[in-house]
Amino acid sequence: MSGKKEGMGAANLLGLWRTRLGYKPHGNHFILLSGGDNWTGPAISSWFKGESMVEVLNAMGYDASAVGNHEFDFGLDVLQERATQANYPYLAANLVRKSDGAIPEDLGVKPYAILTKNGIKIGIVGLSNTETPKVTNPAHVGGFRFEPYVNTLQKIIPQVRAHGADVILVTSHLCNEEVRAVAQNTRDLDIALIGGGHCHQRLSEKSGNTILLASGSYFQAYGWATLTIDQTTKQIVKSDYGVEDNNGGRADKEVASIVEKWQKRTDEALSEPIGYLARTIPQRSKSMQTLTTETWLWGYPNADAALTNLGGMRDDFPAGELTLANIISVMPFDNVLINVKLTGSQLEQIISEQEGRVAIGGIHRKGLGWVLNRTGQSLEKNVTYHVLVNDFM
Repeated sequence: MSGKKEGMGAANLLGLWRTRLGYKPHGNHFILLSGGDNWTGPAISSWFKGESMVEVLNAMGYDASAVGNHEFDFGLDVLQERATQANYPYLAANLVRKSDGAIPEDLGVKPYAILTKNGIKIGIVGLSNTETPKVTNPAHVGGFRFEPYVNTLQKIIPQVRAHGADVILVTSHLCNEEVRAVAQNTRDLDIALIGGGHCHQRLSEKSGNTILLASGSYFQAYGWATLTIDQTTKQIVKSDYGVEDNNGGRADKEVASIVEKWQKRTDEALSEPIGYLARTIPQRSKSMQTLTTETWLWGYPNADAALTNLGGMRDDFPAGELTLANIISVMPFDNVLINVKLTGSQLEQIISEQEGRVAIGGIHRKGLGWVLNRTGQSLEKNVTYHVLVNDFM
């Protein structure tokens, strides 16, 4: 919410919209949508389990959000709390309980919403990513199925139209290639726009008559679309769209005040220095991988090796004083370490299959094999080793 760079936070973005677009929260000419993953990231949000972020999104005037995989990170009770706190709905038409096939509306999740703007009824359908069980704590989503995207839209959009929607928008937590595939296979449904998320990519193009948008992450940019709709026929007669950087916006005072309040609370809880770095350690760099895994091994010296997924490293370690807030921003997930027993053969297989996606500590490659740092001995296929992993893995 405060921005990855100075002047690129939520307050600046809202100020930019006001001056560039004439935006007014919940105004009759605007609909503001999120692709999800609203609250896991920097300490200012993660430490408070998203409460701070939802307050910001409320002030910015969001109309709806898709349910991202990280909406489940802190458990279902927190998802329910945040959905109750939000002045906008969380949407996921393809999220259903395994027990009865119902959407978990008791958690605050809905399949769609219908807004009325200038006499036009706009149906907004949400989609969660079908890979969610693999990219959040699986214990939190074990009771759900994430249904296929196209099948879900084919089922739900006729219902939305039956409830009066003139125009259909889809807000989703899908990567660009998934968005393209969905658009290609739903042209008969006359979807005006599909918004994406999840992979932190930008997207600005058309597939048939459907606008496809994604704006990246951390409020660094925004996607926009302008739809001109005939009031009589309710048909879109003109459209334009794009993705713009969050640059040059004068900070909105209300949102800036909210961010300042939560930053103060973050500093009070987490700003005590616990170390010092002479230089910045970039996100997912070899230095960060080594620091993370070797720290685990220092803390648990009986372990032989350590593995962790690179996707769990979410920020840089900045040069200067190191605080707990920095640690949480880099690794914001509510994980614990587990000591897993693996044979040398199993460990080598995992490393081979996950190469480039995991950080490896306690062992190093030598020739075609792997060697234990502590003893200098090669991994033996039938010997059992103690390997530290986070419980997400």
